[in-house]
Amino acid sequence: MEFARLIPDFLKAFDFQINNISQLDIFIDNQQQNPSELIQALIQDADNYQRIKHKNDTALMAFGPIDEKGGSFDYTTYIGKESKRVQAKIYNKVAEKDKPYITPWQKANGLTNEADKWRFELSAMTEAFTKYKPYAVTEDGELTTVYRLDNNAPTKATNAVKITEKTKLDIDITQLSNKAYLISLFEHFINIDIRRKDATRISRCSKVPLFDYSIYGKEELIKTVTQNINMSEKIKEKKFIKHALETYKSTGNVRYLEIANDTAERNELYEEMAKLIEALRIKDSVQTLGIDYLLDNYALLRQHHLAAA
Repeated sequence: MEFARLIPDFLKAFDFQINNISQLDIFIDNQQQNPSELIQALIQDADNYQRIKHKNDTALMAFGPIDEKGGSFDYTTYIGKESKRVQAKIYNKVAEKDKPYITPWQKANGLTNEADKWRFELSAMTEAFTKYKPYAVTEDGELTTVYRLDNNAPTKATNAVKITEKTKLDIDITQLSNKAYLISLFEHFINIDIRRKDATRISRCSKVPLFDYSIYGKEELIKTVTQNINMSEKIKEKKFIKHALETYKSTGNVRYLEIANDTAERNELYEEMAKLIEALRIKDSVQTLGIDYLLDNYALLRQHHLAAA
């Protein structure tokens, strides 16, 4: 269990840093009840419980024989077996051979070979660490969901800017020997959503915990939230800036230059606008209007815009 301390020390000693985490495995061992049997019992009690299916969700699959003579279940139950995000399996740990680094840990935590040891093993892949949610900003400046946008007037949908909100879970490797942190990760990644039928709307039905997560306490998980304009939207905005600058060049109407400037500020396309001004050979004309900083150093414009905000 010292790896959570040794890995950061090793990285620091050789001036390395983590590029990415491709997979995280967490497991819970218990001798109270087979989790797969509990899940099946709840699902079959359709009058009181329901399983909520989410995107890429799959049914529970069982593989392997049942030892009827011995009275134990030797099969393995898989959840999300082919999923690229989260996979889980539940099996009888007693049926496996003893491992020198696991058996002493189990004994130290009160687990013995006198009863079945049920393991719920969860694997979270890279794709599970990040969630994406699409939004849209209408021409009126309203932030809405793409679903609501599709039901609005066609003009609003046409002129809306699509934004993707990215929520990334930052795994703290220094906490991987902290049971409270591990149980918080397990609860975050578990992809079995069973709820009581105690409300009309599914979203308001209370969730059924499969484990007592309060035993070790909880740790706050660090998440980073960013919003990015979709690439196709940026391309569209670049074309709009170019059209506005070309119109300014042909008509001399300063209003078109202001429109191009506002669009560049809103979408952080300062560098692209500066290049277009150079390419269209209107630098001298723009300089006379007193915005030289846009041409010589577009980063200054960004700082100016942030300061104003």
